[in-house]
Amino acid sequence: MSGFSPAWLALREPADHAARAEELVSWVVGDGPAPRRPRRVVDLATGTGSNPRYLMPRLTGSQEWTLIDGDSAVLEALPSRMAAWASRHGWPVVASHDGVSTVTLSDRVCAFSVRQANLATAPLPALDLPPDLVSASALLDLVSISWVQALVEACQRVSAAGLFVLSYDGRLECTPGDPLDGQVQAWVNGHQRTDKGFGPALGPDATHVAAEAFERAGYEVRRRQSDWVLGAPSSTLIVELVNGWASAATECAGEARDAIEAWRVRRVDEALRGELRVMVGHEDLAARPAR
Repeated sequence: MSGFSPAWLALREPADHAARAEELVSWVVGDGPAPRRPRRVVDLATGTGSNPRYLMPRLTGSQEWTLIDGDSAVLEALPSRMAAWASRHGWPVVASHDGVSTVTLSDRVCAFSVRQANLATAPLPALDLPPDLVSASALLDLVSISWVQALVEACQRVSAAGLFVLSYDGRLECTPGDPLDGQVQAWVNGHQRTDKGFGPALGPDATHVAAEAFERAGYEVRRRQSDWVLGAPSSTLIVELVNGWASAATECAGEARDAIEAWRVRRVDEALRGELRVMVGHEDLAARPAR
């Protein structure tokens, strides 16, 4: 995990950050002052660090992050992405020392270390100190119900809060419409439920299943929509989405290959002309131990 290229992760990052339900960030860690010690956060399937880049400025107080992914290619790209992000904001970065790097924001220090681990075998790998918050972006729709249950149990054991965002919820809308849109959406949603390396994936049911699991474990839960709403300025991202949807649809309905390809060509042409708008439905989920 993540299994996605650094180029794709960079392309989607602006859309991800624009879509987030920001009010869940302060709610999940509570309304009180920041802890006296650094807040410990684990980010699962971190990719090149997009989720930490969103959260570091929004979480109060100093922070200690453990960034975990199974994909060595994206982890190799992560330090340079973090450094470029900090540089754009004028925040000093101290390069890795003993495996720990730091970013000094205007009013806090955020340390982070990178760890490669197979999340399929352990949703929350063993850590020296228990986390206060476990986070992940665009992950829950790729995993199985048993994996989610194991993740919730791991959070419960250490009384960690959870923030799991940008889980695909099955909604796709393209404007203008096309006669094949509904069928492509059905094929894509079917493909979302196939095994992505964690057992049969939850796909569009992910946030609902995770919310129920956290509630059974005694957590308070909040959910918010975090949809991508994309137009002409995002035409490159839209083209990549259309190509990915066509590939997924073809895997599920090879007998309709020609019709799917014709749909793909029409949609790509519209995107390149700046005429195609796309909404991709996501949900953010925050869970904190009941007080």
